[in-house]
Amino acid sequence: MDKLLFDTKNQLKNKKSQDNLYGFNLFLHESALNELKYSEEEMKLVLETQKILGDRNIKITTTCVRVPVLRAHSIALN
Repeated sequence: MDKLLFDTKNQLKNKKSQDNLYGFNLFLHESALNELKYSEEEMKLVLETQKILGDRNIKITTTCVRVPVLRAHSIALN
């Protein structure tokens, strides 16, 4: 959290970061890809959606990335 806050403040002041930038950046999820090229987290979204809606035939496409945020979790589902 300290690194994210530091990077965010520096970016807003137009200062360069010294190393890997966390603020205003996205990261791939670090789980392995399956045969369909989905990560474990992406497949969890597919399966959980089908479970909640009670329909295993529902087809969705997911993209899972890590978005550093200070105070919340977030999800976008299309």
